[in-house]
Amino acid sequence: MPPDIRRLIVSAYERGDSQAKIYHALKHFSISRQYISYTVKRWRECGIVADRPRSGRPRSVRTTQLVQRIKRRIARNCRRSGRKMARDLQTSCTTLRRVLHEDLGLRAFKRRRVHGLTAVQKAARLLRCKRLLRRFTNQGVKSIVFSDEKIFSVKEQLNAQNDRVYALSVEDIPQSARNVQHFQSSSNIMVWAAISSEGKFPIVFISSGTKVNKEYYREKILQKIVKPSGEQMFKNRRWTFQQDSAPSHSAKVNQVWCEENLPDFISSSEWPSSSPDLNPMDYSIWGTLQTKINVKSYTSVHSLKCAILREWKKLPMDFVRSAIESWRPRLRACVAAGGGRFE
Repeated sequence: MPPDIRRLIVSAYERGDSQAKIYHALKHFSISRQYISYTVKRWRECGIVADRPRSGRPRSVRTTQLVQRIKRRIARNCRRSGRKMARDLQTSCTTLRRVLHEDLGLRAFKRRRVHGLTAVQKAARLLRCKRLLRRFTNQGVKSIVFSDEKIFSVKEQLNAQNDRVYALSVEDIPQSARNVQHFQSSSNIMVWAAISSEGKFPIVFISSGTKVNKEYYREKILQKIVKPSGEQMFKNRRWTFQQDSAPSHSAKVNQVWCEENLPDFISSSEWPSSSPDLNPMDYSIWGTLQTKINVKSYTSVHSLKCAILREWKKLPMDFVRSAIESWRPRLRACVAAGGGRFE
């Protein structure tokens, strides 16, 4: 802090102002109460406002000038390569990292790949999110059944960035722990699932090679699972079925079937398209299940199915309800972002 600020503190103290009064008078300088206390104490003990003598040699590399140069470069382009910036500034990568972390308090974040949104899609998302917010209150969300499909593979999922094995040397690591095998053709299976605040719907496994057309979706999922499970779960209460805008879902015959056979549903013209960030199955449930299921490889599709059923049964309802409760806040976040991505 500049000595001028310390002199102001001392002048106010000598006038008889309390430290609380000094803080309120100078708080626009972004100083803390502790800083005022230290300054007053130093003045009373030593009669000076300058810094006390410090041990060790002064900085010669990580100077204030270097910190400001790095700060300006990051402000111009936050995607700069640290290694390249260190070379341009003729300093070491270690010094650069210390400036970024300790002096500037910056952290490196990985860029993410998301679905692109056109201006038309953003406008549609904005409009539909507003309508959904008006249609469903916090209490009304508890009667919505959210559904979605996802493909699971028998192969182990590898996180190359964070999946680490600790050992004294590479040779000490067993091959089974060191390597994750990937094959050109791995078996997989599509899973349909649905959740509500009242419970989880039975899972539907769709074998590889099966074409999920409008007839299959209506007969195997809507008629066989959605309607009877919803009636059993909600009894005589009204409930709403949600589905995305996949071709088999948005087919006119299936939209008519939902209108005639379900108490209520969110039509394909009401649900925001290209919006996995607005479906609890996408932004919460699937990721959690995949983390638990694909930590290892499976010898067959049957063993993969058993693992999916086991983890689906173990999935806590408190977690499911929490994911559903965040739906309306996400709608509001989408509206605040003008229909664009918000996470």
